[in-house]
Amino acid sequence: MLGGVIGAKVVAVIVAGSILAIGVQEFRVQRLKLLMSRAETAQAEAYAEAVTEAVRLAREDEKTRGDLTTIAAVNAAIANRQIEYVTNTIIERIPSEAITPDIDDLFVVPRGLVRVHDAAASGNPLVYLPLPAGESNDSSSGISMSRVGAVLANNYGSTCRLNAQQLNDLIAWIREQQAVTPPEIER
Repeated sequence: MLGGVIGAKVVAVIVAGSILAIGVQEFRVQRLKLLMSRAETAQAEAYAEAVTEAVRLAREDEKTRGDLTTIAAVNAAIANRQIEYVTNTIIERIPSEAITPDIDDLFVVPRGLVRVHDAAASGNPLVYLPLPAGESNDSSSGISMSRVGAVLANNYGSTCRLNAQQLNDLIAWIREQQAVTPPEIER
């Protein structure tokens, strides 16, 4: 969900920047018109017309980019909901289809495995995750195998797949934006 919020903020910043750029171009057109009325030269008039046409084209491009951004945001939301649905379905079915209560009763999750997981998740070495007094890596963590399965499903299903989806969506959006961006005009 945090990735969706960040993605929406990125889209909002991009749209705001584009609107500001169009406003700057409109200001430049107005300034050129003022210069043209003072100088009344054919060259200034032709330049103003060219800038006006560039602004018109920029508005058309901005509308296209905005439409592409909206479509990308909707597609990303749909993909994210699908990933969350699949992950939640997997987690819900763990007790009945993967790790039954009998398995939970038979196997003990050692504290050392929990420390390794937590170290990897936090990016810290094991020395930063000390054992409680009187405990060893071989002692029981009190965490069931079904809970380990749920954590793994959530980490890979939601977190990793959502991050990968966001990256793929961003790459696709950038390519779509590049496709409608006109090449630089030589001055």
